[in-house]
Amino acid sequence: MFRAALSKAAAQSTWVYWLVNNDGDAAHSTREFLQTCFVNLPVAKHARLLKTLATEKAAENIDACIHELVAHELLRRLGLSPEFHPVITKSTKTPDLRFEAGGKPFLADVYLTHSPAKTFKKYPGEIGTYAAWDTAKPEESRAQKIKNELAKKSAKYKVLGLPLVLFVFLGDHISLNTEDVERALFGMTAYETSLEPRFPKSVHRDRVPVGGLLLPQEDGSQPYTNLSAVVLCDWFDTLNREDRGKRLHCVVLHHWAAEDTLPQEAFQCFPQIIWYQTTRGIWKPEQTRNANVVAKFHLGDGIECREYTPNTAW
Repeated sequence: MFRAALSKAAAQSTWVYWLVNNDGDAAHSTREFLQTCFVNLPVAKHARLLKTLATEKAAENIDACIHELVAHELLRRLGLSPEFHPVITKSTKTPDLRFEAGGKPFLADVYLTHSPAKTFKKYPGEIGTYAAWDTAKPEESRAQKIKNELAKKSAKYKVLGLPLVLFVFLGDHISLNTEDVERALFGMTAYETSLEPRFPKSVHRDRVPVGGLLLPQEDGSQPYTNLSAVVLCDWFDTLNREDRGKRLHCVVLHHWAAEDTLPQEAFQCFPQIIWYQTTRGIWKPEQTRNANVVAKFHLGDGIECREYTPNTAW
C-alpha cells in the first residue's frame, strides 16, 4: 500500500524514484520497512499522510514525510509511546510527534537537512561526483543553515510549554556530516568543547561566526531552554552485501541548560553527549558510548544496536 502511494506521489526525488522502481535487495528491504512503519501508525493517521504524498509538489517535503515515519518507528521500538502528528489542544501548532520519556511528555519535530546549494557543484556526466566547500559565510555554511532551522522550530513550539526534542536527519553526504550539527548547536564540535577551559561561558561570538545555537547570549540569557536535545540521525545503506538495507546512526546531543532534561535511558542504545557542571556556568561534555554504534530495525519488530565500521559492516 505504501509503495503504491509513493509510486503515485505528486513529486519524486531521485531517491524515492529508485526506492519504488528498483528490484534489488536494498530497495526491497527499505520498502518492507516503510510499509511496517505505515502499518504501525493508527489508521486514523493514514489518510492525511496519503493525501500529502498525493498532493505535495515539492519532492524534498515527501522525503521529509518518510523520515517522520522513521522517527516515529524509532520512538515506538524504544518503547516511548509516540503519537504521530498529535493534535495540541487550543493550539494551531502541529509538531510531527509527541512521546513520553521518564514519565514526562515531549514534543518532537523532524528536520531533513541538505547541503546549501551554494556550497557544491556537480560534475556533469559523473554520478555522485561533486566539488564541495563550507565557509564562515552564513549562506555557505551547513552549520548555520541547520542552526537557523532549529532556532525557528524551537521558537515555534516554545509557546506550547512542553520540552522539545528535534530530530535532524542528514539528507546528503556532500560534505554534510555529524560535525555540522554539533557546530550548529555548540559553535564547535563536541570534542572541541572539551578543550575549552570555561565552556560555554568564555566562548565569544566573534570566535563563532556560524552556528552556536545553544551558546548564551551576551547578557548570559539562554533563549532555547525548551530544547532538551537534538537527535542527530543518519539513515544510510549498509555495506553488508549479505543483508542489504538501511541502518540508523544516531547521536543524542543534550542541552546543558534545558528546562527539562531528556532522560538518558530513553535512547540508551545510542551514543549521547551529556554534560556535567564543574563550576557555576562551566560545563564539560561526556560521551556515553562509542560513536560508531548503529541500529537495525528488524522487519517484524525490535531494534538491534551494534558497532559499525566499513570492515565490520552488518
